[in-house]
Amino acid sequence: MTLERTESPTGTATRLAELPLFSTSSPLETHSDPPNRVETLSRGIAAVSSPNREVDWTLVAALRAQASEQLSQAVAADRARLNKTAQEELGRSIVLDLIESNLADRANAGATALPVAEQDALARAVFDSLFRLGR
Repeated sequence: MTLERTESPTGTATRLAELPLFSTSSPLETHSDPPNRVETLSRGIAAVSSPNREVDWTLVAALRAQASEQLSQAVAADRARLNKTAQEELGRSIVLDLIESNLADRANAGATALPVAEQDALARAVFDSLFRLGR
């Protein structure tokens, strides 16, 4: 790309690099919206969790079984071979949906909400039990 000057319709010279189309900054760099709940949980899955955090392993086992069933059905229905990364992304989405559903069920039952740190630890534990070696 050259740094040519072009004549604008108003008669003023403009450097191409100054036009938004040719700027080097990414739109993602200027995005300033706060993260939503799912993004927070996905960071929890991607981040290294604290080994000292208490997790309800009975709930982890139940969510893992549901996630495994949903993932198997989705892969079978797709009929295309998904690589490992694609399966993990699909699994991550399923895990997050199941945790959101569990949180809604808890709220509807009048139970106390799980703190965000516990939600993140739960998401990590379910994901690890599904794709890694468990605990």
